Amino acid sequence: MRNAANQAVPEFIGDVIKPDYRTMPQHFRVGLYVLQKGKFVFANAGCCRVLGYDSSEQLVGRSFWELVYAADRARVKLRRGPKDASAHPSVDSFRMLKSDGSTVWVTMQGRDTVFEGKQANIGFLFDMTAIGYVQKALKKYRARMTAVEDVIAEID
Repeated sequence: MRNAANQAVPEFIGDVIKPDYRTMPQHFRVGLYVLQKGKFVFANAGCCRVLGYDSSEQLVGRSFWELVYAADRARVKLRRGPKDASAHPSVDSFRMLKSDGSTVWVTMQGRDTVFEGKQANIGFLFDMTAIGYVQKALKKYRARMTAVEDVIAEID
């Protein structure tokens, strides 16, 4: 047996450390999800954290569209696969409702696939709230710099 660097690894290590591909996504910081017919059928701990749920059991079975902030639903484009009547998002950033009713800005991107024998959309979800704060601060900074440049231009 060899590791990723192609180095020999004692055989007994392979028996002790076997990757568990079903639980591995639970440790990712990014939110991973699977949607089938518009509902969550899988959500890792990262997805639950972003949406304010304590466990995936609280999120699985919920409608994706019920969690999209009402004012943003029209902006979230629907894509439909040729064999799948369920829709999934295709948009840069939008708001979703957290479990406590507050909102969070997210970016989602997914791909059509088959999950456990059924059509699905599998993808990732990022919390974009902090990036929004940075963008607002940058906009303020640019406005101040423009004002300073205008004053300097008047002096010349």
